[in-house]
Amino acid sequence: MLFKKSSENISEIVKLALEGTQIHPLLIQQFGESMAGKKYLSTGDFARFFKAISDSYYKFEKEKKQKEELLKSRIKELNTSNEQQQAQREIMKKAFDEAKEKNAELTMLKERGEAQKEIMRKAYEELKKTHSELTDTQDQLIFSEKMASLGQLVAGIAHEINTPLSVINGGLQNMEQNLDMMMEELPPFMKTISDQTLDVFQRMIKASSENEGKLSMTTREERKQKKALNQLFEEKGITSASPYARDIVEMGLAEDFEKFVDDLKDIESESFFENLTKVGKFSFTISNMSTAVKKMKKIVFSLRNYAHHGDTEEAIKTNLVDGIETIITLYFNQIKKGIELVRNYDESSEIYIIGFADELDQVWTNIISNAIQAMNYNGKLTIDITEDASNATVKITDSGPGMPNEVKEKIFQPFFTTKAQGEGSGLGLPICKKIIDKHNGILEVDSAPGRTCFSITLPKEFKN
Repeated sequence: MLFKKSSENISEIVKLALEGTQIHPLLIQQFGESMAGKKYLSTGDFARFFKAISDSYYKFEKEKKQKEELLKSRIKELNTSNEQQQAQREIMKKAFDEAKEKNAELTMLKERGEAQKEIMRKAYEELKKTHSELTDTQDQLIFSEKMASLGQLVAGIAHEINTPLSVINGGLQNMEQNLDMMMEELPPFMKTISDQTLDVFQRMIKASSENEGKLSMTTREERKQKKALNQLFEEKGITSASPYARDIVEMGLAEDFEKFVDDLKDIESESFFENLTKVGKFSFTISNMSTAVKKMKKIVFSLRNYAHHGDTEEAIKTNLVDGIETIITLYFNQIKKGIELVRNYDESSEIYIIGFADELDQVWTNIISNAIQAMNYNGKLTIDITEDASNATVKITDSGPGMPNEVKEKIFQPFFTTKAQGEGSGLGLPICKKIIDKHNGILEVDSAPGRTCFSITLPKEFKN
């Protein structure tokens, strides 16, 4: 506020100063100029006035300085904020540039991933094709091994079939020769004998027809039985039976004859024994022929099962006992020469697993064949078949010389064999191992001098 040079204005300024009111410096300067050379105030008032004016001025300057400092602080803060914003912008720009680079890299990786995916797809298809070819090759190897084993068995199987064929052929010739004679001589004989004699006659014929021992009887055994019969005839005084001792042996009555001795003491008639042996041999011939047919049927059935190349890819319910009995039948000609066969299981039992029967037959073939050869066709072959709730176990033990550790460690390696050149391919046991692995089973071997045991444990449920 600018004031006029009057006592009223001066009084107003003094009043404001005395009240401590802030007065603009220009007013003070103007007041000073107007007061120059004039005297309106007392000395005391004037002193107080100037003190008040001074205090007001210093207060004003102080507040001004504080405001300037505050303004500078705010400016500094604004500058700092601008710098921070600039730094943030730089950071954001850098992050954006990095994100852009990462996005480019991701795009490139995606393109590479697609390329890798295509490469992997092609590699998978190739692997799948290779696996299929390997599976086919393995199946062919298994079948080839089966056929190779079958080729080695042909001679023995032919002999096994020839034996019952010979029995059938001989029986037919015997029946042709004796049928007419029986039809002529038997009716008159039947009219002449008593009911008691007829009963003995019929019981002896029945015993003969029930005896199926002739197929497995050797010539030496026949001579031994004939000699024992003649001694019995002499001891019991049945002299009329002596000329028919051989016929009675051929009827299969030698071992059962003693239980008829008491009845025969009262029948001292050569015509009785003559007709008995004719009818008995005829009946026994039919029985032998029936046995021969059953044996041939069993061999043919075993051959058919063994040679069958399963084309199913599904595991099926398989009776382990049937499979092992099939192989024993095929190898029986080799076993019977000098090997004692011990079956620690019931031949009619049923122990089932879910698996591939034709492949398991190859396992039994290889192990049993190796056992027979290891014993050089002379020794003891023991087969155990057991089961529990989850697994079935087959143990095949031979009394051969055993295997040293260095051989035992290599027997499952392809093409390793201890047989002479041309006798073994070295693939039998490796194929067995693959088959058992396929069934999620365990194939183990334990060997010591005089004993080798192959143990096969198979789960009852098959899992891929």
